[in-house]
Amino acid sequence: MKKVLALIVAAIVIAGVAFGVYPFFFASSSYSTVDVNIGTVDDSAAAELCRDKKAHDHLVCLAGELKKTLSSDALAAVQLDYSLTNAQKWSNFPPMGYRNRVGITLDKLDRNQLAIVKQILKQATSATPGEGYDEIEQILNADDYLYAKTKENGFSSGNFR
Repeated sequence: MKKVLALIVAAIVIAGVAFGVYPFFFASSSYSTVDVNIGTVDDSAAAELCRDKKAHDHLVCLAGELKKTLSSDALAAVQLDYSLTNAQKWSNFPPMGYRNRVGITLDKLDRNQLAIVKQILKQATSATPGEGYDEIEQILNADDYLYAKTKENGFSSGNFR
C-alpha cells in the first residue's frame, strides 16, 4: 500500500512539473525564491573549525559550531527529538508536494551559517567529483534553474532543509 501511495504521489509531482499545474494548486503557498548559491559561499574559515577532530567527532564539532550561531528559534527548528513523528515528516519530494517538513530552510541561514553547513555536507559526503557534496550542489543549482525557467512556487535552493 505504501509503495502504491508513493507511486501516486510521484506521478502527481511529475505531472505537476510536466503540465505546469503547481501554480493552480499552490499559488497561495509561501515558498522561498532565494538562490542560496552555496557554491559561491566561502567556507575557508569554516574549514578551519574543528581541524583537530576526525570522522564522527569532526561532524559533531561542526554541528556544535553551527548551533552557537543560531538564534533560539532557529536552534529549536534544527535540534529535534529523535522520534517517529519527526521521521515521518521527512520527505525528498519537492516542498510543494509535501508541506509538513521539519527543520530550517537554507534561506533562513546567513553566509557564515551556510559556510558551516557546506563544511558539514562536505565532511559527511564524498569529495569525489559528481558524487557526494558535488551532487548536492548540483541538485540545489537544478532547483534554482527550475525556478528561473518556470517561476513556479516551490523551486529554489532556499527551500531545502
